[in-house]
Amino acid sequence: FGVFWSFVFKALSMLVLRFKEPAKREYEVPLNFKIGKYDAPVGIALIFLVLFSAAIVNFFTKEVATITGVIFTVGLFITFSTSEKIREKRTGEAHAHHEHLEQFNEDSVEDITPKMLGIDKPYRKLVAIRSPHNLSMLQTCLSETDPETTDVIVMTANVLPPGSGGPRATITDQDRALLTAVVNLAELAGKPVRPLIAPTNEPFYALTRTAHALGVQELIMGISNKFDPNDLLDQVALYWMNVCKSNPEPLTIRVLGGGRDARLDIAGGSQIPKLGERAREAERIVSELRASQRGVRKLLLAHEGGPLSADFLDTVLSFLDPAIEVSLIHVIANGPVESAKTVADHAVERALELGKHVKSSVVAGDPGPEIVAAARAGDYDAIFMSLRGDYRKRDTMVMAPTVSHVLQHAPCRVILGFPPESMRAAEPREKAIERLRD
Repeated sequence: FGVFWSFVFKALSMLVLRFKEPAKREYEVPLNFKIGKYDAPVGIALIFLVLFSAAIVNFFTKEVATITGVIFTVGLFITFSTSEKIREKRTGEAHAHHEHLEQFNEDSVEDITPKMLGIDKPYRKLVAIRSPHNLSMLQTCLSETDPETTDVIVMTANVLPPGSGGPRATITDQDRALLTAVVNLAELAGKPVRPLIAPTNEPFYALTRTAHALGVQELIMGISNKFDPNDLLDQVALYWMNVCKSNPEPLTIRVLGGGRDARLDIAGGSQIPKLGERAREAERIVSELRASQRGVRKLLLAHEGGPLSADFLDTVLSFLDPAIEVSLIHVIANGPVESAKTVADHAVERALELGKHVKSSVVAGDPGPEIVAAARAGDYDAIFMSLRGDYRKRDTMVMAPTVSHVLQHAPCRVILGFPPESMRAAEPREKAIERLRD
């Protein structure tokens, strides 16, 4: 009874809210149709009707559940309503909006270090915040930050009044509300942040001292009501000079907000790569390598159809640049071509499962010359072959005829792959020696 009707009223409340607050949602139940300034939430309406129908059936068919459920619901409603009225009379407070606040693990330290915050990335940003209603600078920071290379620390300074007797040992509801807003924004961006509260009587000094202790390369602040962005940059720069003594370390200070991005580079600044810059730089270098004929554009993979070939296919496709064109060649010395084509088709399907489109070809003849001829005709940059047998324990210069021929006549690079120990051990020793002799 309780589960059914709780879902019914939740679905009904969602349906009502779509009309009372018709603003665009980030996530919406499908089947919405625009009618004037309102949406017709057909999807939510259908969900409500299904739940309501089930609840009605439950209401008339489950007599014991219905009677006890109604009594239980009415009893709890009276209890909660009465206790709420008593509290309001005792405290003098009317209905207040209950806002969810995240709970945080509190840890007080005298001096902060990167290890205490669990930051270990090569780059670090420190974002100064003051209000949960003004986090635009944090949003900008997260949008341009690569979480694989950069840690983001979010700091707020609690200014202590004169004669307060030192910093507080616990955080207040105001602190918790601010950190809750930070965590929600970070979760929405899908990137981690490290929150930090610094009790101080001088916010700029605490900010620069924390940035120095954590080895921060970029310090980000929002627009100030007291200072012009350029004056704010100068103020923080003076404190940074004081913290670093006579040898100022590189730091980029930014003031974000109001459509502005004012920045000041101290000692040359420390430019942190933005999101995607590292990938674009790597792509540019690879493109230059290929243009100079030093990189690989096309790879020919010799595929024999056995478990080892399947293992090497997975291995190669797992570490290859997606831009590299891969082709499989299956050479059969004898046997039906149709079965060989089936094996090649299975390899192509496996490649598709790994997110890679590959070409395949099946040829009959001597494997060594056929592989070399295919590499020459297709203008391939590299050939990948499996080096079978017990080569690690035997003479590595003893090559099977196919491998030896490809190494001597290939028009491009040849990459030989050793099978893993488990796959080599699975093959009988006599069979491996026999294949070596072949």
